[in-house]
Amino acid sequence: MELESAGSVIHGVVRKPDLMSELQAARHFLFQSIEKAQVVATQLNTTHSRLQNIAERLPSLEIVMRPMLEQLMDANKFSNFLDNAMAPGAFILKKYESLRALETKILANPKEDIGNYLLAVSQLEEALHFLSENSNVAVQRLQEAVHFFRESKAADNFRMHRISEALAAVKALESQQQQPDSESLDFRLMNIALKKLQEEFYRLLVENSTVIALPTLIGIHEKPNKISPSLPVPIMQQLQAIFKKMVANGQVDQCAKYYLEVRSEKVRESLLGLQPTYLQLSSVKAVDALDWPTLEGYIGDWTQHFEVAVRVLYAGERNLVKRIFFSVDSVSQSKLFASLAHGGMASFLQFGQSVVRSQKSPKKLFRLLDIFETLQNLDPSIAEVFEGEGCNEIRLRLRELQKQTVHGACQVFKEFGHQLQLQKDGPLPPDGSILKLSSYVVNYTKYLVSEFYGPIMNQVLQIEQSWKNGNVRESGLPQAVLHIMELLDNTILACSKGYKDISLSHIFLMNNYYYMFMRSKGSELGPLLGDSWLKQFRRKVQQQALAYQKEGWGRVLSQLSRDGLFLSTDSRFASRDLVKQRLKAFTSALQETCGRHSKFMIEDADLREGTRLAVIQAIVPAYRSYIQSYGPLIEQGDMSSNKHMTFSAEALEQKLGELYQGRN
Repeated sequence: MELESAGSVIHGVVRKPDLMSELQAARHFLFQSIEKAQVVATQLNTTHSRLQNIAERLPSLEIVMRPMLEQLMDANKFSNFLDNAMAPGAFILKKYESLRALETKILANPKEDIGNYLLAVSQLEEALHFLSENSNVAVQRLQEAVHFFRESKAADNFRMHRISEALAAVKALESQQQQPDSESLDFRLMNIALKKLQEEFYRLLVENSTVIALPTLIGIHEKPNKISPSLPVPIMQQLQAIFKKMVANGQVDQCAKYYLEVRSEKVRESLLGLQPTYLQLSSVKAVDALDWPTLEGYIGDWTQHFEVAVRVLYAGERNLVKRIFFSVDSVSQSKLFASLAHGGMASFLQFGQSVVRSQKSPKKLFRLLDIFETLQNLDPSIAEVFEGEGCNEIRLRLRELQKQTVHGACQVFKEFGHQLQLQKDGPLPPDGSILKLSSYVVNYTKYLVSEFYGPIMNQVLQIEQSWKNGNVRESGLPQAVLHIMELLDNTILACSKGYKDISLSHIFLMNNYYYMFMRSKGSELGPLLGDSWLKQFRRKVQQQALAYQKEGWGRVLSQLSRDGLFLSTDSRFASRDLVKQRLKAFTSALQETCGRHSKFMIEDADLREGTRLAVIQAIVPAYRSYIQSYGPLIEQGDMSSNKHMTFSAEALEQKLGELYQGRN
C-alpha cells in the first residue's frame, strides 16, 4: 500500500481502480508461468533419462523388427502383383457391362436418329474388338497369378478366392465370345445392328429414288449433274455413312443387292417413259418385216432415246454409284453399275445391231449414218460413263455396233451402185423427159454430200478404207460420188438405146445430161465433182443438142436442096417442077417432124427455148433463102403457087417456136 501510494505521489496522479486490477492479474500470471516452467524442467530431465534408455535398446529392437518389415514389404509387393493381374480382367468385365448398356440403342429403329445409331454401332464394334484382342490376355494373367500364389502361398484365402472368381468369369466370357456368330449373344447383337442398317439403307433408297422424265431432256447437252435429278444431299450422306459401316463389317453384297433392286426399277421406269416400243424387235427378221416409214421412225427415235439414256440416265446412275459406294474400289463400282445398266443397254444395242444387219436398201443409208453419228458423238460420254473393268462387255458391244454400222453403210452404198446398173432395161419416158432414176440418183447423192451427211459419209468411207488398206485417202467421198455419177451416165446412155426414134434418144440424153449438170452445179455436188466434170457434162449437153438438130431436122433441110435447079430460060420449066416437088416434100417432112417433135418434153425452160431457137436458126433462114430464090419461078405462070409455099418464113418461125412441151 505504501509503494502504491508512493507511486501515485511521485507522478502526482491518483490512478483509477480498473488499471490496478489489471496489474494484479498480470502479477498473478507471471507467478503461474514460473511454476509451470519449473514443472517442465523436471519433466525434461525425466524424458532425457528415458531417451538415453531407448537409445541403448534400439539396436536390439532393430534386430527384432527387421523380419517383420521384410514381410510387410513382400505383402505390398504381392498386393501390387495381384492388382496387375486383376486389372485386365476388370477391363474385360467393364466392356461387357458397356455392351449391355448398348443393347437398348442397338435394338432401336435407326430411322429415328441414324447418326446416334451409327455411333452406337461404332461403340459396339470397339467393344467387340477390345474383347477379341484382350480376353485371352486377361485369362493368361489371371492364370499366372493363381499359379504363382498357389506355389508361393503368399496370398490368403480371401485373395485367392477373388482371383479364382475373376478367372472363372473372364473364362466364361471368353468361351461365349468364341462361339459361332449365330450363338454368340454379342455377335447376335452386331448382326441385329447390321440387319437394321441394311433395312434402313433399303428404305432410304425406296423412299427417295425418283423416275427421270427423259422425254423432256431430249436434245439437252448440259452436264448430267445439272439436269439429272439425284438423291437429296442429307439422304446421300446417310447412305454413304451406312454403306461405309457395312463395308467395315463385310456386308457389301447385301447393300449392292438392295441398290440394284431399287435403282434398276427406277431406270426401267425412266426408260419406259420414252415409250421405246421398238426395243421389242430383237431380231433381224422382225426388223425386215416392218414397212419403211415405221422403221425409219423407229431409228429416229432410237438415236434420240439412246443419246438421252447415255448422257442423262446412265451418266446420273454412274455418278450415284461413285458417290454412294465411294468406300469400295473402282472395279467393284464399275461391276455394280454394269449390272444396273446391262438390261437397258443390251436392248438398245440389240435393236441397233438388228437394223445394221437387216436388208441393205439404199433408203436405209441415211438412217445408218444417223446411228453412226450418234455413236460417234457419244464416244466421250461412253468412255466416261462405262469406264472400268466391269463395263468391258458393254464397251465391246458398243464398238462392235460402230463397226457393223460402218460396214452396213458402205454395203448399202455399194448396193445403191449395183441397183443403179440394173436399171438399164427399165421403162423409158415416151416423151424423152428426165428419167426418174436420174432425178432419184442426183437428189440422193446431193443429200449424201450435204453439209450434214457429207462429213459423216466421208468418215465412214475413210474408216472402211483404213480397215481394208491400212491407210486413209482424203478423197474417199469425192471418188465414191464420181463413181456413182459415172454409173448413172452409163445407165442413161444404155437406156437411150431403147428409143426407136434416134432424135428422141438425143432429146432424152440432152434432158438428163442437162439435169445432172444443173443440179450438180448449183449444189454441194459441184465443188465435190470439180470443174473438169462440170465442163465435161456441159459439152455432153451441147453434143446431144447438135446431134438432135442433125438427126431430127436434117431430113427437113435436105428437101431444100438446090441441086439441079437452073434459072436459065431453057431449063425454067424443068426447074419449076423440081422446086414444086421439093417444096412439097419439105412441107410434108416439116409437118411430120413437127407433129412428132411437138410431143417431145424438154422440162427446163432455158434448155427448151434454146433448142427451139437453134431449130429456128437452122430451118427458117434456109427456107427464107430458098423461097426468095425460087419463089418467083413458081409464081410465074402458076396461079396455084400458094399451095406449094404453105408457110411464109414468119409463119414457119412461129410454128417452130411452138415446138416441145414443158412442165406446168
